[in-house]
Parts: sequence; structure tokens; C-alpha cells
Amino acid sequence: MALQFPDTTTAGPLSWGLTLTQTFLILFVMSVIEGGTILIVDPWQQLASTRNAERMNDVNEIANAFYMDFADHRGTFSCASGPVPIELSWIQSSGGYNLAPCLVPDYLVQFPHDPGDAGAYYRSVKDYWSGYRIMLNIATMRLVVTAPSAELGATIQVER
Repeated sequence: MALQFPDTTTAGPLSWGLTLTQTFLILFVMSVIEGGTILIVDPWQQLASTRNAERMNDVNEIANAFYMDFADHRGTFSCASGPVPIELSWIQSSGGYNLAPCLVPDYLVQFPHDPGDAGAYYRSVKDYWSGYRIMLNIATMRLVVTAPSAELGATIQVER
């Protein structure tokens, strides 16, 4: 009896080999599906939404620190920059309301600044521009902190 080996020169019905055309077709279909998924998820909107969440956190952090100082000084806000302005003013080291020296380092580790505003920065209490605004609403006697650079049409404001 002679030993016979299977014929390997032709592919049988269970062959899983793909031609180059089939491989490219599969890659094309996968890229179309992936591209559609990326458009549905919209990463730019997700990033803008994340920056808005950080802005909301920042304005809350500023208002909380303000009221911690207010409570520690038995109902008065103690700041060398003077009383909180009654009109919206930029929170910055010069040319606006200089709030950082009043809150850093006792109530904040560093002063927050707008994550999406290219001009906003914090180097020290003597050199910063937060990108946020502050005022005291005379009618309600409440502190207002806003993030005017909010994205996606959002209004980010805390009034306490």
C-alpha cells in the first residue's frame, strides 16, 4: 500500500485564504464604519463639554473659597483689593479685581483659570489672568462668578 499525501496545490472548500481585493474590501468597510462612529461621537463637542464642566467646577471653587474667607472673618470679606465690585469685572492681577492674593494659599492651592481661553493663565498671585468675571449683585447681595468663554452656547454662572 502506498502512502498518499493531500494535494496542496489547489485550495479546497474549507480554505480561509483571502485575496488582496477581499482584504482591501474588508478594510474599506471597517474604515467606513469607524468613520461613521467618530462622526456620531463628535470628539470636538465632547472636548468642549469637558472644558465647560471644568469651568463650572472653577467658578464653584472660586465662590466656595470666597465664602470660606467670608465665614472665617465673621461675615466680612477680607481682601486688600477692596470690596467686590458691583459690576462684572475680570479676575486678574492687574486691571481688574485682584482676588487671588485673598484666597491663595489659604483657600485655594492655586487660582483657577479658564481651560479654553488661550489668554488665561496663572503663574502666581502677582501674575495671572483667570478668564473669569466677578461681581456683587446689589439687588440680591449675592456673589456672582461667571465664565464668559463657555462653549456650546452654555451660560456658566454661579450666584450665591
